[in-house]
Amino acid sequence: MELEDKKQCRLCGEYKLLSNFVFRNDSQRYRSECRQCNNERTRNWRLNNLEHCRELSRKYREQHKDELNLYSKRYQSSHLEKFREYNKRYRDNMSPEQKLKQRIRDKRYVESARNNPVYLEKRRQWSRESARRTCKHHTRYEQLRKQYDAEFKLKKQIRNSIRQAFKRRVSDKSCHTEEIIGCSVQELYQHLCNTFEKRYGIEYSGQDVHIDHIIPLSLAETTEEIISLNHWSNLQLLTPQDNLSKSDHDLSTLSAHTPTCLIQY
Repeated sequence: MELEDKKQCRLCGEYKLLSNFVFRNDSQRYRSECRQCNNERTRNWRLNNLEHCRELSRKYREQHKDELNLYSKRYQSSHLEKFREYNKRYRDNMSPEQKLKQRIRDKRYVESARNNPVYLEKRRQWSRESARRTCKHHTRYEQLRKQYDAEFKLKKQIRNSIRQAFKRRVSDKSCHTEEIIGCSVQELYQHLCNTFEKRYGIEYSGQDVHIDHIIPLSLAETTEEIISLNHWSNLQLLTPQDNLSKSDHDLSTLSAHTPTCLIQY
């Protein structure tokens, strides 16, 4: 390596490559001390002049408050995972005294910003985003669980069926599903599995099926009739083809039943 490509540091006296020196734009020349020596000298000076450095930093923050806030927001938005991991570690390692102080600070902040329109709008926006994230998480969880938990899948099906029946005919569902079907979800699951095995000769093991009402639910007009037709004894498991081919007004299925002569329990 030629000597012109190196430079001697005035502090350590060593010859180093020019890449180890800071180039000054004002003088268009390299500094006389290398990066390592310059950093060490700056570090020692700051340690010996802490109060002066703190005062300079405070004045700079006051004069460039908007710029620093904008930079901080941009940096945090581009490093979300880093800050989430840092905040999680900090919360996990907080002492009881720190947790108490944090709760007091949060309470004071909420009380001081309660009538602030900007703060209220941020809270509403955060609530909407949080609700969307929670909804997506629950949907993904249910989709995955339905793939391996047949009992959970049937439980969701019967709950949705009852809720939609109330919503179409009268109003929202006013009581629990187990009160309407007349048994627990586990007992209903066993009953539906028995109807499937009795009809098709094979055990139910998570196949794609429909929960069918022996007396069609479309005949119900009142709340009492909806509850009666959702009783466990009026439910059975059918394959999608059999259920779709069954008509709500199939006389062979309804037998002697009429809309005004519903089963009573």
